[in-house]
Amino acid sequence: MSKKWDHINSFIKDTTPAKRVRQFNQLPDKKSSLKALVIRPAAEFEYKIESFQSFLKYTLSRPQIVADDQTSGRYFLWALLNLLLYIAILFFIGATGEQVEWQDGLQYAISGLIFTLVLIIFTFFTQLISINSNITIYKVFVDILSYYTLVCVFGFIQLGFQLLSLPYNHALEILTFLVVLSIPTRLFISYHHDHKFEVDIFKMNLLLLVLIVLYMMFTRHISWLNFFSGI
Repeated sequence: MSKKWDHINSFIKDTTPAKRVRQFNQLPDKKSSLKALVIRPAAEFEYKIESFQSFLKYTLSRPQIVADDQTSGRYFLWALLNLLLYIAILFFIGATGEQVEWQDGLQYAISGLIFTLVLIIFTFFTQLISINSNITIYKVFVDILSYYTLVCVFGFIQLGFQLLSLPYNHALEILTFLVVLSIPTRLFISYHHDHKFEVDIFKMNLLLLVLIVLYMMFTRHISWLNFFSGI
């Protein structure tokens, strides 16, 4: 008799059938997804500076990526090599003329080196006072020297003009001076946007420009310090 109901019992899976829950697929909110796409930052490129050649490449094409890097101080060695390259160019510019004067080249290189170090110190302390950030002098050193690759290019052109006796050196000196003078402004803007401080950085930058002008005025009679004597 029990086999009589086996074909019916085979259809019963569970004695306590569970309630059937209807699932609805939630439609994506177009407005929310659009907002997420707007807020989501774009993917950043990964810039790797693994050699002096790559350092020169990035400082010539986009030096701001070095200044925007929080750990740019790790490129101190490459920046130091860039400074030595710049000093070597200054040496040959000062020594080249109607006759090769090694003493004039050494004097021109030392004056350029001193002015660069003074610019780094001025920029660091003005940056420290204005924004009160934790930026080290190593970072300021690297960030300033990352813009000097363009100055080195101008130096190569000026050296070529001197060798060819072309009358364009004074214009290149003025252009180089304007580029060097714009470096603190670029760094202040980069540091300000990075730290989101509500300060008037342009007044501090104006103070730095005044300090540079004072430096040029006090050193105008000292040939070993007055780097921009021809300006």
